[in-house]
Amino acid sequence: MRRALLRGRAALAAIIAFVPALSSCVDSPSPPVTPGARGPTPAALRAPPAAPALAARRPEAPPLRLTAADGTGLRLVALTGRAVIEAPLAFTELHLTFENPEDRELEGTFSVTLPPGASLGRLAMRIDDRWQEGEVVERQRAREAYEDFLHRKQDPALLERAAGNEVNARVFPIPARGRKEIVLSYSQELGPDAPFTVPLRGLPVVGRLDLEATVAGAAAPVHALHRRDAAPEADFVVDPARLGSTEARGGLRSGELVLARVRAPFDGHTRPDPLASAVILVDTSASRALGLEEQLGLLAAVAQAVARAGGPGAPLTVACYDQTVTPLFDGAASAFGEAELQHIRERQALGASDLGRALRWAGEHARARGQRRVVLLSDGIATAGEVAEGALRGAAAALRDAGVERLDAVALGGIRDEAALRQLVTAGLPRGGAVIDGARGAAEVERRLASATRSGIAVGIEGARWVWPTSLDGVQPGDEALVYAEVPAELPVRITVDGRTTTPDLRGVQRPLIERAAARAKIEGLLAREGAGGDQHALRKQIVDLSIAHRVLSPYTALLVLETERDHERFDIARRGLADILAVEGGRVAVRRRSWPPAEKPWGAAPPGRPTAEAPPGAGAALRPPPAPPGPPADTHIEESFGAGGLGLAGTGEGGGGRGEGIGLGQIGTIGHGSVAAAAPSAAPPTGAGQGFGSGHGRLGGHHRGAAPSVRAGAVQVSGRVPPEVIQRIVRQSFGRFRLCYERGLQRKAGLLGRVAVRFTIDPRGAVASASDGGSDLPDGDVVSCVVRAVHGLSFPAPEAGSVTVLFPILFAPPAPGSTFAPPAPGSTPAAPDAAAPPAPPPPVEPYTGRFKQIHDTLARGDVQAALRDAWAWRAEAAGDVLALTALGEALEAAGDAPGAARAYGSLIDLFPARADLRRFAGGRLERLAAGAGLDLAVDTYEKARAQRPDHPSSHRLLAFARLKRGEHAAAFDALAAGLERRYPPGRFAGVEGILREDLGLVAAAWLKTDPARRADILSRLAKAGAALERAPSLRFVLSWETDANDVDFHIRDDRGGHAYYARPTLPGGGRLHADVTTGYGPECFTLRAPREQRASRYTLQAHYYARGPMGYGMGKLQILDHDGKGGLSFDERPFVVMTDQAYVDLGAVTR
Repeated sequence: MRRALLRGRAALAAIIAFVPALSSCVDSPSPPVTPGARGPTPAALRAPPAAPALAARRPEAPPLRLTAADGTGLRLVALTGRAVIEAPLAFTELHLTFENPEDRELEGTFSVTLPPGASLGRLAMRIDDRWQEGEVVERQRAREAYEDFLHRKQDPALLERAAGNEVNARVFPIPARGRKEIVLSYSQELGPDAPFTVPLRGLPVVGRLDLEATVAGAAAPVHALHRRDAAPEADFVVDPARLGSTEARGGLRSGELVLARVRAPFDGHTRPDPLASAVILVDTSASRALGLEEQLGLLAAVAQAVARAGGPGAPLTVACYDQTVTPLFDGAASAFGEAELQHIRERQALGASDLGRALRWAGEHARARGQRRVVLLSDGIATAGEVAEGALRGAAAALRDAGVERLDAVALGGIRDEAALRQLVTAGLPRGGAVIDGARGAAEVERRLASATRSGIAVGIEGARWVWPTSLDGVQPGDEALVYAEVPAELPVRITVDGRTTTPDLRGVQRPLIERAAARAKIEGLLAREGAGGDQHALRKQIVDLSIAHRVLSPYTALLVLETERDHERFDIARRGLADILAVEGGRVAVRRRSWPPAEKPWGAAPPGRPTAEAPPGAGAALRPPPAPPGPPADTHIEESFGAGGLGLAGTGEGGGGRGEGIGLGQIGTIGHGSVAAAAPSAAPPTGAGQGFGSGHGRLGGHHRGAAPSVRAGAVQVSGRVPPEVIQRIVRQSFGRFRLCYERGLQRKAGLLGRVAVRFTIDPRGAVASASDGGSDLPDGDVVSCVVRAVHGLSFPAPEAGSVTVLFPILFAPPAPGSTFAPPAPGSTPAAPDAAAPPAPPPPVEPYTGRFKQIHDTLARGDVQAALRDAWAWRAEAAGDVLALTALGEALEAAGDAPGAARAYGSLIDLFPARADLRRFAGGRLERLAAGAGLDLAVDTYEKARAQRPDHPSSHRLLAFARLKRGEHAAAFDALAAGLERRYPPGRFAGVEGILREDLGLVAAAWLKTDPARRADILSRLAKAGAALERAPSLRFVLSWETDANDVDFHIRDDRGGHAYYARPTLPGGGRLHADVTTGYGPECFTLRAPREQRASRYTLQAHYYARGPMGYGMGKLQILDHDGKGGLSFDERPFVVMTDQAYVDLGAVTR
């Protein structure tokens, strides 16, 4: 199957690998190429300080692994596998059980590497006592739905294609100290004489391991493995010889569906094509780290083959490529040896993979040296530069203009894209090339490089309505191809290959397996047409439709598991695949047909005598996010008015199908009730009554006090079957009670500040069965007890099944400085106390842990060489660890090695390019490198992140400002305008429209400065976008982070005693925080509109990692933009990592 235009890649390769992926590089000109013998070692090839060389053979990663986003490993408790072999097809079903060792809920990530030619068709997850099946959904819609339900603390799972034969799966939640069970199944093609394999070598001790493989139609398994509490010592392998007479030598047929085995004729002999000279491109990107030594062995063998075929003086050029191209050797093939291999070992495998750049470099060098052959040692997966197959095929075809006659590829690694490599080697050069499996060994690689290939061999089947492929390219003697076709059932199958017609001996089989394989082949044919320049929109629609109809994952679809039928309705996700689930039953592939489940009990259907809770939002239109969750509109606060009989304007009411604002008429210390007064924007008007909750207290004269203590909800954790938004709404309705508890505390201690976390259990009737302190830090036990007692009296909808456990943090802060507020007292109206002083800066809390902290501390002491040694050692032990690569990049930066640091950060792109969050994180690191060393790659990776996640505002604004730094003003403007045009999920990115409009005004000002002749056009476009030109000096601090479902708070202090944060968004000396984002990613922006001389002398900036949620540690960056009021902008990028809950990370200071 062809790969997606944008692919992800896991750090560790195996045929089935579950590896960490977090919630996934310098693009500078290549060094000049000078013909002749090898000269001095380029700087980029010199060994880093004390960099350990790779061992002779690196240990392989465990083939099955589930890891949380912060690196927490989960134990594989049980692995059960059932396989049915119907050669040349096979079907495998895996049932995995993992255990969470942590005391907190986690999100886990899988990377599943499928055999070449495999298609994944099932993801199921156990939820309570039932299995919930994943449905095939258009990819972007699936991503948006998954994140929405993750924020609601429900049970989603998302599986999508990544790099080549790899798929990634995100699963949430994995309960604290609990287990998570999933089922995966896939079908695959088996090559001639290829064994059927399930990799097991490298697994730790598994509690229960049961695997069986059955040949279709056999009464008993042909091979089985049953182990308990043991680490497997070998893979599970079924040798082809054990299939015996059951194998269909000619192919398979079921009705009109045909799968035939064909071989191209070669007239009984093999034509030689000696490899007498060559340009060899060696992939040294980060993904090749574990397999680098084996790759070097193949490189040495190919160099020796050139020397034998062309003589000792045969010209040989070798270059390493990742995000740049570095020439390694240029001279006589016989002179290539161990010294060159050691250079590559010392250089190590780092950086992103820019395959298009490498092909262009090869063409330039081949033209200059007259070389006619290019050999590529690679996995075929590009992660930087051109990644679309059409563009890469064009780069390969352009080699013809440089005089290159043949391009061959040696496919490396368990994660690879052989289909993409085939597209390259058959791109239209005078002689077609071969794709050679590097695992077959050096002798096989040499033999095939020296053998001619044939291309353009026509394939046809009489009477067929559809055939794929219609031609064979790049084939060599002995190669077998599988041809799929639809032939009317009443007609015989007669295949014509290269003008020779045969009637293959086809065995009749059951339909399910061959039907799934044929659907995959049809998708492959459509992808080939798309890569050749076909109608992209129409072809993608056909691909998506086929993928959904036949439950075959494609580059443009994903498998999404949601919890209930109503969840699917909310995003208008049709469950069209329900009747077509393939499973292994009784040693055969069976179709599991399911009826539609009965209507579920609606939320709020309370027992008799209990009040009915409000229903969750209803279904939306296609691609439309769900209605806004209950609560106040964005950019407003839940507050009460103070004074006898005051109007509480904070209430929010929900009618039956609509949403409106309730006005609560309150008395002193009471809760007021009101009805819906206005409908929120919605397709359906409100049709029922709502309630608004306000409390009024103060002087009996009824004087309205606008200032009030702040009561704010933190990140809520829910384990059970009540929607989090329902819980949030009901708890928020009692904020008046909680505020009364807090106000009494303020009487005792002005400036009281902190969090009260309440852990409570909702019983099956909806009552609060228990409530307790869940880890509060507010230093007043009476206030904590008061809030816990108030929660005890709440009522909720009856859960669908069992009890529900909730951890609800509530943040309390006193009124802003300068305001007046009279706290209540029973029977009296005391005078307002003096304004509470702003809280002092918090004591330092170490934001880092483990080896990252060790390296950070070593750099802080100024011992750069020691930090480098530790960072290189960590990276050698954990080639795919995000923090290890980040620490290595920071150490290389401190050493003044910007190109090396760029390769370290580019490694994040190479290992996790399907993760937009990690692409943006890497881009932020690349942007700050000295002399713009990483800017071009930062722009490239931001472009790809935006294509992957246009629903994240940071994707647009980070790309815009990176382009602005390159002087691309129009492109920067367009990127921000596109971001403003999008509709973001309600409640996710508070205040983002205002931030983007300010961004657009700044970019317009910079554009006008450089191109004043376009003033009218720029101002017109600005007005159309709803933004205004920034004409005055300003200073902006913009905080964004690349971790979902967590709360990072931004704190700004000045040297005048001011402190701005979520509860006090302004500084007395000027400036305001736009909004507080508590649900992940940001951005949060503080804007100060004043000339430099009117600003404070110093601003100290911190990020408070308030609640990490299920995603683990936080990472992001602070962007500082200083505008002179005339279009002149200066930038300061400060990326950060924070690993500890409640820690403050120092983001430095800004001085006048």
